[in-house]
Amino acid sequence: GSAIESFRRRHGEAGLRELAGMARDWPYARVVWENAQASLAKTDLKIARAYASLVQPSSLRERVFHQIQAEYARAIHGLQEITGHQALLETQPVLRHSILLRNPYVDPLHALQVRCLREIRRRRTRAQKRKWLELLKLTVHGIAYGMKSTG
Repeated sequence: GSAIESFRRRHGEAGLRELAGMARDWPYARVVWENAQASLAKTDLKIARAYASLVQPSSLRERVFHQIQAEYARAIHGLQEITGHQALLETQPVLRHSILLRNPYVDPLHALQVRCLREIRRRRTRAQKRKWLELLKLTVHGIAYGMKSTG
């Protein structure tokens, strides 16, 4: 998002038209923009907020999370300007639908993973942490499989 904004400030509307032309006419650029859209479409700031809740102190958590939210919004806006689309993955409806279908299955794994991380931090001995670490490994694999990425 910041990169697109910076490029636009430096090159104006002509620069934005150039990026849009690249997205339309150059397969490499099109794939880059599509991959960026896929990553953004898989992003759930509510879930990100749950992971962020683990960060202490809260002032650091809020400052960094605010930056993440702002960059997310800038990235979506920039991609919409470049592609001319109103929604992410407009040209990839199957992928967009797949992401929507997987969320109800993957979201509980995220909640469980946040709980595991909290519990691991609370435990004092290796034996106390062991069961939570095993469950954490399972959630990592489940989320990676559900998101079709490395996790």
